[in-house]
Amino acid sequence: MSDKKEEKFSGKKFLSLVGKGFFTVVIVLLVTYVITILSSSESFFNRSAIRGATVNADETMAEIENLVKVHYDNLYAVDGKIHEKIDEADEMESVVAVLSEYKESAAVEFGDLRFFKDNISYDPDGLMLEQETSGYEYIKNFLTNKQQGCTPVYFDSVIKSYCMAFFIPVGYSQNIDGLMSIIKVTDLIKLESISELNYGEALIITDGVTDREGLVHDYIKSDGFYDIPNKIIDLTDSMSGRTEDINAVAKCLKESGSADCIITSNVKYALVFKPIAALDGNVKAVFVYDRDGLISEEISYIGYIFFATVVAIACFVIALVYSIGYYKKTKTALETVSTIDFAADCANEEYFKTNAQELLLKRNNDYALLVMEIRQFRYLSEKLDEQDVGQMLKAVSKNIETFILPRETFGYLGNGKYVMLILNESKTAILDRIRVIESLAHKHDVLGTKNERRIFNVGVAINVKTRRIAVQQLISQALLACENAQTNFTTPYIVYNETVEEDKIRNAKIELEMESALSNNEFRLFLQPKYCIAHDRIDSAEALVRWFDVKTGDYRFPGEFIPLFESNGFIKKLDHFIYIEVLKYLSSAAEKGERIVPISVNVSLVTATSKDFLEFYISNKKKYNVGDNFIFIEFTESFLMEDHTKLYEIVSKLHANGIGCSLDDFGTGYASFNILKDIPIDELKLDRILLKPGYDQNHDEKLLETIISLAKSLNIRVVQEGVEDKEMFDRVASKGCDVIQGYYYAKAISLEEFKMFINTNTSIRYKSLVK
Repeated sequence: MSDKKEEKFSGKKFLSLVGKGFFTVVIVLLVTYVITILSSSESFFNRSAIRGATVNADETMAEIENLVKVHYDNLYAVDGKIHEKIDEADEMESVVAVLSEYKESAAVEFGDLRFFKDNISYDPDGLMLEQETSGYEYIKNFLTNKQQGCTPVYFDSVIKSYCMAFFIPVGYSQNIDGLMSIIKVTDLIKLESISELNYGEALIITDGVTDREGLVHDYIKSDGFYDIPNKIIDLTDSMSGRTEDINAVAKCLKESGSADCIITSNVKYALVFKPIAALDGNVKAVFVYDRDGLISEEISYIGYIFFATVVAIACFVIALVYSIGYYKKTKTALETVSTIDFAADCANEEYFKTNAQELLLKRNNDYALLVMEIRQFRYLSEKLDEQDVGQMLKAVSKNIETFILPRETFGYLGNGKYVMLILNESKTAILDRIRVIESLAHKHDVLGTKNERRIFNVGVAINVKTRRIAVQQLISQALLACENAQTNFTTPYIVYNETVEEDKIRNAKIELEMESALSNNEFRLFLQPKYCIAHDRIDSAEALVRWFDVKTGDYRFPGEFIPLFESNGFIKKLDHFIYIEVLKYLSSAAEKGERIVPISVNVSLVTATSKDFLEFYISNKKKYNVGDNFIFIEFTESFLMEDHTKLYEIVSKLHANGIGCSLDDFGTGYASFNILKDIPIDELKLDRILLKPGYDQNHDEKLLETIISLAKSLNIRVVQEGVEDKEMFDRVASKGCDVIQGYYYAKAISLEEFKMFINTNTSIRYKSLVK
């Protein structure tokens, strides 16, 4: 038992560890997945921001490049004329006239036009201007080298605005060295905000970017343009805070070249520095983008993934909780299935053994183990439908449970057998427990009866606290004792001892021999004559059986083997054998013209409830051509007389085929007066118990007289069994009894002796040799 429990525990522990391990692995994988998403999302967002910023900057830069190119084209040849006209002008006035014409023209915007002569700048009206405060130092190089170019953003003192100047040389005119168009940067690039870099090599183009302090960096409206590079660096610091980002921004601002430079903040922004190719890369546009705007789709995608992950985790948790709940419910159901016998609604054999063994191992008390078997359970199972059998078993379980103490337990072994482990306080206590359970069972519709009778066969095995006996051994002992109780009608329960073991061995030996004994005609027909009081002669006989032991040469009496045959089902074969022997005798005697009398044969419960009962007894009577009313069937006490409907059908069919019916052992508790009212029986056999003295002699006499009188008034012949002496004979005769059976008249005799007896003087006054 301990090995099985340890194995069972190890199995459960292993499954539990596997379940916990699986749960842990799944949770770790899900958490790792989420962490991976969160950790990799930053890198993913940065890459997406770079791609988005690059695309947007490229699109904007294309617009800038196009504007610069268009402006140069306009300066060189608006309508294909301006450069040529200025180049052909031979006087200052002609130059002024040309510029004035184009200045006022609405066809194209030139900004503020100026021209240079001998390094002196003039406005379109020919007025000489003072030396340029800004921008001139850049134009001077263009004038010296006679090449076109574009200045960086500068503050024009005349226009009073930040501007860029586009210069083209005029090579053939004597009146002008070069032409310059000054344009406000807001006119050149139509974006929200543009401002100068103090390094003179970049534009910053923003969309109202907000830093971490919530300040809007709209530099075109700012007054401190001299510190723009520092503001770009400060903005980078506020956006990123990383030294490498700040250094990268400063480097991009200071260095010239055509390479793009992209800085991504790990917080919220992305910066793109792109050189303007049309201006030889000396001017850079700085684009500042809100990173969330660049990666809005990616954020939505990651959000969707994260949401899906959260939903998956939630679903997993819900499924896990449901699975755990379902597992617990299933486990409880399985444990219930494995511990409960649903037919009887109580602990099954295995669960009882576990509970009982735990109680016995404590060794604090003496215990008695009882096996209580419902008598004739096999018959009840065949007679009743499954639902009624279940109700009967559950009712008995409830009765037993009512009287089970805290340190006791009980269960169901199957086949109508209950097992109880109760405290062994005394024999009286055990008997009281049995009686109170049985008294409650009497109230059940199927088990109960108005007369007291035994409902259970009870076997008992004793275990004292000073020794240890396994539960299975106790159950085996109690079962053996219960088997003996099946054949013992006088003792309320049988306690296991060596005699019980001997009886088991003897029964096993009988079972080994019974088939061969039947084949070898070792079972012999005996007949016990019955005496008719009114006619002073033999009335009939009862067929009995003896087992002739060829080894010893002696007879075995029915009490040694009939109860066993009734329990193992062999009684049906024996009943059939005796019946055929009786038919053979009656048929043979009638053919020979010998005297015959009616003979009654006993049928057991097994025989009477078999499907072929009526067919066998009726067909064989016809087969042996036995006359009507020469065969009687005695229904024994084992036949439950509560089933009047079935018994009525059987009796009616037997009568219809010339077979009489006798009710045996009337007065033992099975039969009741209702049977006399409901069933048309021919003969009532009173049990010998009615002849034994009771608590009041007058009461005994009135009872016997009343029963006989009642039967006779119903035209039922009365046979008194167990008449052993003259006193008993005179007593029943005085009450009006019809027939007696007992040793006072004749004992059971062999068939040959019976033939002698029937052919002699059968008066009771004649002392027969066989008496």
